Amino acid sequence: MEGPNFSNVQEVVSSALTINAKDIKELKSLFDKQDEKIAKLTALAEQQDKRIGELTELTQSQAVELRTMEKDVKQHLPKTFVDLAERVAKVEVGGGDSSFQLNDTAHSHHVNHLSNRLEHLERNWEKDGGSKDIMKRVEEHLEERLPQFMHSTSGGGQTPLEEIARLEVALSENLANADVRVETLEAELNHLRKAMGAAATLDEVEDLRDEVVDALEAVKAHKEDMITMGKHGQHGHHHMSDFDVEKENAVYHNTAAYALSKGDRTSIMDEVAISRPDRSEVETLVMSRLEPVAGSVNSLHMEVGELRRHVSSLPPVPAGLVDQEQLSNTVNDAVKRALSNDGGRVSHAHLTVAIDSMREGILRQMDGNIASVRAQILDNFTGELGNTKESTWETLSVLKSRVDDIERTVEVSNGEIVNVLNQKAYKADVSRALSSKADKDIAMNTLRLKADSADVNSSLSTKADVEMYNRCFQQVTSTLRDLSDFKEEVRNEHHRLNEQVKAKVDFSEVEGLKVACATGAEWRSAVSDVSINLRREMADKANREEMIQYIRRELDALNQNLADVSQETSQKCPTEFAAQVNADLENLTKKFAEAHSSARWLWRSGKVCRGGFVPWEVQVQNACPQSLLWKPDCDSITCTAPGLYHVQLGVFTQNPAGVQLCVNGEPVISLEPTEGGGAAVNLSKDTSAEHIKRRNRHSAGDITAIMIDEVVALPPNALVGVRYDSGTRAQGFISVRKM
Repeated sequence: MEGPNFSNVQEVVSSALTINAKDIKELKSLFDKQDEKIAKLTALAEQQDKRIGELTELTQSQAVELRTMEKDVKQHLPKTFVDLAERVAKVEVGGGDSSFQLNDTAHSHHVNHLSNRLEHLERNWEKDGGSKDIMKRVEEHLEERLPQFMHSTSGGGQTPLEEIARLEVALSENLANADVRVETLEAELNHLRKAMGAAATLDEVEDLRDEVVDALEAVKAHKEDMITMGKHGQHGHHHMSDFDVEKENAVYHNTAAYALSKGDRTSIMDEVAISRPDRSEVETLVMSRLEPVAGSVNSLHMEVGELRRHVSSLPPVPAGLVDQEQLSNTVNDAVKRALSNDGGRVSHAHLTVAIDSMREGILRQMDGNIASVRAQILDNFTGELGNTKESTWETLSVLKSRVDDIERTVEVSNGEIVNVLNQKAYKADVSRALSSKADKDIAMNTLRLKADSADVNSSLSTKADVEMYNRCFQQVTSTLRDLSDFKEEVRNEHHRLNEQVKAKVDFSEVEGLKVACATGAEWRSAVSDVSINLRREMADKANREEMIQYIRRELDALNQNLADVSQETSQKCPTEFAAQVNADLENLTKKFAEAHSSARWLWRSGKVCRGGFVPWEVQVQNACPQSLLWKPDCDSITCTAPGLYHVQLGVFTQNPAGVQLCVNGEPVISLEPTEGGGAAVNLSKDTSAEHIKRRNRHSAGDITAIMIDEVVALPPNALVGVRYDSGTRAQGFISVRKM
């Protein structure tokens, strides 16, 4: 059995490796380009991350500023409470117009002492009821202390009650607005933190950037609002926490309750001082006045408790939003109007009406101020928001243009990769090529039967090389040539001797000369001369025996040389090796002749000749022009030598077409269109019981061909032609090889 052709396998493998190396280099260059693009995108993403980090740091720094401001407010609140408590403690009641006044005089001690005594009286009254000792002590205390207050002076002071009420209203409104703003800011910051942990793509980075910008705008607006509100308060650079604000509100309510109870007690003192009633009237009056005071105190305590329960719902806002001078003037005017309407007497009801009217006026003024501030903040926020939107849209347009460039680059790269991959062999082609190769077991068995490289090298080392063989062959050829020349010289010498012998005097002439000269001395002298000359010439010439011996010696020497050459040749180059070399040369010559005994012609125009025959317009290859005859635009190929020929025919078309291979004008093989109207099917090779080969249309045009691949036995001087039957133009080729 003939072994596999490993030389072809090696060539295929080497060519495949070469192609793969080129493809790998191209793919590597493409991958390098992709890596560069990815690096650029990564740098862009890092820049975006850096920008996000900067925005985050800015947001955190603003949050730190807010916390610092809150700490400052907390530090200043105790001092504010102390100041307010001192101002409340300094309130006293004087004569004249009976207006309330804030003075730092010695009367404040009396007020404090009286307030403490009244509180003690209230506690004892609640505990002991209508004790006569308590009433007696109250009467004595009133008789002792009231004249001092009736003769005290007053001078245009102000009470903190109206200020506290107004601050409560402003505080509630501002706390509500600040609560909404703080909750919005906290929600935006939480959403920003979540988005910063989940952002991964360019779209998410854009969304995150928009959210960061919105959060910064909100923080900035909140900061401006806080600064604006701080400018109208007593501490423009401080903010208060929820707990501190609630604490201050509680202090305000306690102070208001204390002032209210104090006002009631003052009115009682005035009435007692004016009317000078007896003990029973004083007792009745005191009890009638203490009951509403106790109820008022209890209600105020309940309100304080409710306010404390709502501490967590009140956001921070700066206190002191009302101008102190304006507040004092308003309170004094309201008190004066109440005194003038009531004849110089101030009761709890009158103060309540005055405070309510004053509170409504202040609330209206506060509403106007808050509306103007809110409109100003809204205008500033709208302008900054518009500028931010414009810058954001510009950034988005730049990023979109960059994304479009990246997408176009990726599409071009994908197209290049697809083109490179389309040039590669498909898996089916590789499998089909490998299926025709020798099996691994067969190859290993064949290689096992072959000589080892070491054995071959050792055998070749003991053999003569090609140069020595060529030298021996040249030496033998030269010796044979010399022998042939020597034979020719001997033959010529022999012929020359024969001619010379023929040129000598023969016996008849000598006899005639002897008869002619028998009678005289001339003949004897002539004969003697001839004999002498003949003997001299014969002595110079070799005789037959010498010639034979000389030829034999030369032939023996020549035979010895031939034997030596033959022996040396047999030793240097064995007969089997020479026979193998000759056989290999004959095989190579045969293969070369078979490989170069083919020809190929093309049909490009798409036109056909008379009878539908295809004109072969271009000759691509012809290794045997003397046996494969062709003329330009001729519709047949002439094969002069008879025998087996391998004919390959291909027509590139996607339309139904009939193709016939003709020999001497007669069709021998035909491809007919299918019944469904599809392209022609190669009935001899392309169909089977299990599979059907179909050719699909391609966007590049007609890239597949209808094929005829057959072996035909042609007669001498056969005309090979192709008949094409279709309504559309096509192109094709024909290849003929002598087997």
